[in-house]
Amino acid sequence: MITLTSLGIALILLASTSTTFITYVLSKIAWWKLFKKMGYKGWESLLPLYCDYLLFEELYGNGWKMLTLLIPFYNIYVLIKLNIDFVHSFNKGTGFIWGAILLPHVFYTILGLGDAQYLDGTKENTEPTLPFFKK
Repeated sequence: MITLTSLGIALILLASTSTTFITYVLSKIAWWKLFKKMGYKGWESLLPLYCDYLLFEELYGNGWKMLTLLIPFYNIYVLIKLNIDFVHSFNKGTGFIWGAILLPHVFYTILGLGDAQYLDGTKENTEPTLPFFKK
């Protein structure tokens, strides 16, 4: 016999699973579009390690630097730096960086599905510029 309590729990689990699935699909679509904006094929964003390799290759010139993610505690620094440089390569500011660090699925979906233009991910384009310092 199904009780009201078990039916409520089942509905909560169904809603939670549906929300997770929708978030996952939107995130994958956004990463597909982000990779297309960076000049890669969209399917390359679906391969987990290869995706990371390409991100490090694009931003730092050496894809094997992704192996620094295996170093405990240092990997936290590397991920924060990767978020900062990636968001800067789309010409977004500090608030967007904080959002990408704290809520990556939301802010990377905004980057991918929005009208953000990708700049070259080199150091010149990811370094913040101050108006009173001239190069």
